[in-house]
Amino acid sequence: MIRVVLIDDENTAIRALQTLLHEYFDYIEVVGTASSLDEGKIVVLRQKPDLVFLDIELRDGTGFDLLEAIPVNFKVVFVTAYSEYALKAIKKRAFDYLLKPVDVDELARTLDDIKRELQTREAPRYPARLSIPCKNGSLYIQADQILKLDASGSYSKIFLENGDSHMASHNLSYFEKLLDPGRFFRCHHSHIVNLTKVKRVLFEMGMIVVLTDGSCVDVSKRKKTEFNQRMADIPNR
Repeated sequence: MIRVVLIDDENTAIRALQTLLHEYFDYIEVVGTASSLDEGKIVVLRQKPDLVFLDIELRDGTGFDLLEAIPVNFKVVFVTAYSEYALKAIKKRAFDYLLKPVDVDELARTLDDIKRELQTREAPRYPARLSIPCKNGSLYIQADQILKLDASGSYSKIFLENGDSHMASHNLSYFEKLLDPGRFFRCHHSHIVNLTKVKRVLFEMGMIVVLTDGSCVDVSKRKKTEFNQRMADIPNR
């Protein structure tokens, strides 16, 4: 789904565009609307959309003012009745420029281009093999062989499926950033677990994760909900 915010000072224009998006484009999710500059800033910062349809003339400023006021980490399509703004919109690096009333065929072409561009964004790459600095050099470990990592002061102890364990001269925060968050989760300030190696979850004096080797790891209270969500989202094993 492409997450979209609509910003226009005319509610009728918002409803018209929302209707087109709902009827013709099932991969679009409208996550927020706004009718002023201030409302627009709040909605965009809160919802973090992929795409913003933005009117130029707003009640308390312009669409250009909004783009100056917040980080622009989303696609922008200007929707306005004023064609004289086209050049300025291009200079603001808008993805496209649509004139009101919005033509559904032009809208479709714009959304097809945006969808293709979003799909080609390079996904973050996480190493399949880790180089672990040790006392006498480096040790190479396959990430999918890791069961868990435990904090040991400013070091980390890595436990593998084959029963081996190794001390690494990096703390857990280092590995939390290095490892694929789709598979590895810091369930406690002292533990990172490989979610694909979770065998059971016990509810005894809190939440306890049992891994495939039979070892148990505590899940902190504040991480319980996120742990359940992450377990539901992990790839097929």
